[in-house]
Amino acid sequence: MDDVDDVNETAYWRCRAGDEFTEPVWLDGWDGQSLWGAEMGRFFLQLWRNETRYDGKPDLWITGADPNPLLDVGSVALAVVAATGADPLRACQALCILPPPPVGDLHAAAAAQLASAQRAGSDPYSAGQVFACHWVLGRGTVSPGSGWAWPGGAPTYRHIGAELHINTGHMYQYPDDPARPYRAGIDEALFRILKAGAN
Repeated sequence: MDDVDDVNETAYWRCRAGDEFTEPVWLDGWDGQSLWGAEMGRFFLQLWRNETRYDGKPDLWITGADPNPLLDVGSVALAVVAATGADPLRACQALCILPPPPVGDLHAAAAAQLASAQRAGSDPYSAGQVFACHWVLGRGTVSPGSGWAWPGGAPTYRHIGAELHINTGHMYQYPDDPARPYRAGIDEALFRILKAGAN
């Protein structure tokens, strides 16, 4: 995607499955024929490696009729990461679903969210919020949504948005996951931090 100057990486940040569209997947090595979008209230994803012949089968094809459909844009990002090995930021950039630049202070928003979560108790939901806030404040070694190793330091707003999408996608695709309350806390914290930064 680095050579695609006219791609708006925030174009589909707030899209929903009810928004009907078809767009390319701008992921290096997969950007020749790959598509994603939404139709009939569900997302779809068709991934082709660039060396795959178009008259063959795609490397991954998830339709709205699949038994485990893609119900959220985060579900699409999660599928791209799983199929291609791309990191969450690259996957979300390729789908143009990253958040716009913040106008507010994300560090201050994370500190306020952390204080609130710590007062709430030690239940899994609050623990997920605390974990996510520590990561945003640069105190984490593991990314909260994907579980990928984090090199240290505070993440950019783009990383926060990507981890939010991956986490939300996991919650939609695995609704019976016993860690769902913990993930719900992560989701709430990252969403609130980005929302505060947008004001």
